[in-house]
Amino acid sequence: MPGTSHYKAQALSRRRVLLTGAGAAGGILALGRPGWAQLLADVPTGGIRFDVLRGDRVVGRHEVDFRVTERRLQVETRIDVAVSVLAVVVFRYRHLGIETYVDDHLVRFESETDDDGARFRVHGDARPDGFAIATAKGMEMAPSDILVGSYWTPRVIERRLLIDPKRGRVKEQVVAGRERITLPVRGTTRPATRYRVSGIITGSVTYDDDGRWIAATLVSKGSDIVYRLRG
Repeated sequence: MPGTSHYKAQALSRRRVLLTGAGAAGGILALGRPGWAQLLADVPTGGIRFDVLRGDRVVGRHEVDFRVTERRLQVETRIDVAVSVLAVVVFRYRHLGIETYVDDHLVRFESETDDDGARFRVHGDARPDGFAIATAKGMEMAPSDILVGSYWTPRVIERRLLIDPKRGRVKEQVVAGRERITLPVRGTTRPATRYRVSGIITGSVTYDDDGRWIAATLVSKGSDIVYRLRG
């Protein structure tokens, strides 16, 4: 990973990140800057469908759907998790995030999250001087080539800075390591690469050799959570 870059906080509630995401990203996947065709190649047929497991129990779902019109791509992420003890729900998490791309540029991001009663809203849009992110705590300016830490595409792994989908903050991602593995998926065994990450999440994300997101593990509120591809 490259060396440090400047990240300056301004007075009041507006901050500007003085770092170009591409320059800080390094070449973990060595994909280069993708164009529209490459962005479409990252879109899996039928979307992405994960069961969310805590221990050996399915406690929710994480689903990603894609809509393509002309040179516009909309990515919709829905997460719905409910943890119950003796048939009583003791924890609930719901998230809806919508990313909009024109060509291969993120031009808009909106999200709503209910984290066990704590509510968050994020609105971001591309501007001539960067990507503006508005939350209840104010405005933040991110690099114009920023991505959302939603992990549907392996391009996210390349980035040092990402938008936190829940809180809307620009956060630094650390990729601590990677390993080649084989993983059983839908009745077959796929060669894949597992990346250990921290920042947006603490855990790992796994992509097969076609760049498809096929697994994840993370630690959330003291629990180990596993994403298992459905189907």
